[in-house]
Amino acid sequence: MQNARPTPQERIFPIVMGFWQARALAVATELGLAELLAEGPLDVEQLASRSQTNASALFRLLRALESIGFFTNFAGGLFQYRDE
Repeated sequence: MQNARPTPQERIFPIVMGFWQARALAVATELGLAELLAEGPLDVEQLASRSQTNASALFRLLRALESIGFFTNFAGGLFQYRDE
């Protein structure tokens, strides 16, 4: 019979994942990204200009948040807030 107790790594992984997800969402909230995208999709350059952020860093943040369902990335670098 296998050991049913999770390893330390198995216990820590969800905590680490939850931390980066919460922090990424907090940054998006501080920047007002959902509000900036309320009227429709914007490309990352426009969004970076409006949020006064670095486009490359913002792209990585948006892609991370896309992976957990908060934003959608369309062809050409357009992002949209997912409010479903």
